[in-house]
Amino acid sequence: MADAMQLCYDCFPGDLLLSADGVDFGVAWGWVPVLDFALAMNDIADTLQTSRRAVFEFTETDGGIAFTRRGDRVKIEPTYVDASVEVMVDEVRGAAHDMLREVRQEIEAAHPELLDSRRYRALVDRYPSSA
Repeated sequence: MADAMQLCYDCFPGDLLLSADGVDFGVAWGWVPVLDFALAMNDIADTLQTSRRAVFEFTETDGGIAFTRRGDRVKIEPTYVDASVEVMVDEVRGAAHDMLREVRQEIEAAHPELLDSRRYRALVDRYPSSA
């Protein structure tokens, strides 16, 4: 069985469909570690509850996404597109939870044996509302 690092980075690569307020931040690189990204977005949503800034950095590229909180709004600035958008803090949290729920549903439908994996459960059960 894969360890936590393999589950996050090696087992579920793909593309990301991301947009906010009509701005497309998606990436079609084919290798983005989708489970890791979904987990990281939930970590970032939590961080933004008490901090002003959080950053996600993609592996194997210089691309990233900066999240800067200003009051009850968050500015989202990817480095790989010439655009940014501001959304409500609660929208970031809701979108992160929705993303993880959808990623889990897809992964668990394709690999139901993961539901019995303690390593997988330890990763995803940090966010029980994503189940």
